[in-house]
Amino acid sequence: MPRLRLRSKLLLTNLVAVFVLTTILAAVASTLFETYETHTLKGQVAVDLDRLEALVERNPAVNGIDFGNSSGIVVSGSTLATLDPVLRALPLGIHEDVFIDGNEYFAGHRQVADNELFVLIDAGPFESLEERLALYALIGLVAGALVAILASTWISAQVLRPFTALTSWLHSLRPGNESNSFPHRFEDPDIDALANTLESYVARIEDFIHREQQLTEDVSHELRTPLAVVQGAVTLLLDDTTLAPAQRHRVERIARATRQMGDLIEAILFLAREDGGIRATPIALDALLADVVETRQDAARRAGAHLLLDVAAPVSIIAHPGMAASIIGNLLDNAIRHGGSGTVRVELTPNRLAITDQGPGIAPAQIEAVFSRRTRGEGSRGLGLGLHIVQSLCHRLGWQITVEPVTTGGTRVALTFAAPPV
Repeated sequence: MPRLRLRSKLLLTNLVAVFVLTTILAAVASTLFETYETHTLKGQVAVDLDRLEALVERNPAVNGIDFGNSSGIVVSGSTLATLDPVLRALPLGIHEDVFIDGNEYFAGHRQVADNELFVLIDAGPFESLEERLALYALIGLVAGALVAILASTWISAQVLRPFTALTSWLHSLRPGNESNSFPHRFEDPDIDALANTLESYVARIEDFIHREQQLTEDVSHELRTPLAVVQGAVTLLLDDTTLAPAQRHRVERIARATRQMGDLIEAILFLAREDGGIRATPIALDALLADVVETRQDAARRAGAHLLLDVAAPVSIIAHPGMAASIIGNLLDNAIRHGGSGTVRVELTPNRLAITDQGPGIAPAQIEAVFSRRTRGEGSRGLGLGLHIVQSLCHRLGWQITVEPVTTGGTRVALTFAAPPV
């Protein structure tokens, strides 16, 4: 069940309060009116019976009289049979809710000597008044609801205005922005206290981010400089034609490890920065993929694997070129390293890249674990980014990465690109 917003809660509370109060008032008014009606009319019937009795004593020939608000009837034994059956059956005393010919009356019945005295007061006007009061109560309920809605809207706007200002300020916060301090008070001491607490918290986060940025810049400089020296030395060694095959093989391993270390440093720095520090640009993914596959051909031959590139059509996407190459390259390295001596198939469609090997595969129960920190496959030497970092990079780029076993043997890793082709 969705939770109600504070504005809706205020409105609902006021509507319920208006409904309850109006209902209580209407019930009280109805009860008071019924009590007044019963007490007044029964009293009037008693008074008119006394008047009718006195009149009969003075003039026994009287058989009826109109008192204005009531009617008096006098009957004797000879005329009792002509009386309405309801009145004939009426017990002695004063009664309410007496219905004669569809009309409601308050009626009184008294016996004096041989005469039967009846007094009738029409309750219709009082019933009409009661119905009008009920209509007025309904109108009052509707009017109260409308007033409650308008009042609640205004009150909620006044109550929530400091919260709205605080929310707008929080949404405007940006790491590294020196103007993060809120520019004014929030018209409420409690909100001001909350804002001061948040501002203090934001200041601590800003300080932490600043230290992290300084650290990443220092690490970037301190690690890239010696790595560049190693890469330069390895390049010179690979250009040396006098190297024996065994020595060249060792230098090539150093070159691969150096390149992977460079990719790892760039990936960690990319993940550590708020904006990644790299501008996303349109790239021809098919051309970049061809270059990445070409750089892995020697490693594939040494592993006894065969790289097969299948590009359905040219594909362009918006991405960070270096990170895209690093992700694809590391997935290819994993496929070559763990795929055995079979074929590593690289398939590119407009919104998906799939790398399929023919290795021993991954058990379905272990697929989720391959993205966990510090998870290594059998025979892994710890080189490369690791699927956990690769997955984090994909999330930053807006890509989706999935791993699934192939029914014929092997593993398929698929990248689905968030943005449509350009």
